[in-house]
Amino acid sequence: MKEYEVAIIGAGPAGVAAAVQLARYGIDFVLFEKNSVGGLVKNANMIENYPGLPDGLSGTRFVDLLKEHLQRLGIETIKGKIERVSFADDRFTLSSANENIKANRVIIASGTVPIRLDFPVIHDSLTDKVLYEVYSIRGLKDRHIAIIGGGDAAFDYALNLARHNNVSILMRGGKTRCLPLLLERSEANDRVQIYYDTTVESVQE
Repeated sequence: MKEYEVAIIGAGPAGVAAAVQLARYGIDFVLFEKNSVGGLVKNANMIENYPGLPDGLSGTRFVDLLKEHLQRLGIETIKGKIERVSFADDRFTLSSANENIKANRVIIASGTVPIRLDFPVIHDSLTDKVLYEVYSIRGLKDRHIAIIGGGDAAFDYALNLARHNNVSILMRGGKTRCLPLLLERSEANDRVQIYYDTTVESVQE
C-alpha cells in the first residue's frame, strides 16, 4: 500500500493551489481527481474576482492555466474517485475502486455538488438533455435553453450560453440569489429572459 504525507481529494482551484504549495515545500503528496482538472470552474462564463487578473478570463482558459501550472511543477493527477476515507492508528486510509493508500493528512477539496431536480417527471427521451453543467454544451448555437435556479451559477451559466443561444432562467421565487452584477448583465442581455415565481413541474417534449 502506497503511503504519503498528504492526500488531496479534488483537483479544482483549491486542490491545485494546495498541490502547488505542497510541491514548493517538498512535501510528499498525492492528488486525486474523479473527473478532470479544474472541477466546476470549467463551466464559468468569466472569472473576474481572482487577484492579479483584473480583466478576467473564461473558465476554460483558467483550467488551461491550472493544467499548465501542474505540468510545469511535474505534479501528476491520479484519475479516480475516493469512495471511502477511514482513520486508524493515527493515519488515514483512502479507498478507491483501484487501490488503497495511506496518508498522515487529508485535504478535501471536492468542491460543490449541484442540487438535483426534485420533481418526478422527466420524459425518458430527455434524460440526457437535463444537465447540471454547461461545459459539454458550450458549442451549441441557435438553441433555446432553460436554466432552473436563481443563484450565481444559474446566471453565470446563462451568460455563457447566451453568446450563441436564447436562454430562459426559471426561478421558483420572486427574488434572485445571485450577485447584483450578474443580474444586471443578464437583464441587459437581449438573449436572456428571466422568469420569476415559476415552478417547473415536468420536463417533456
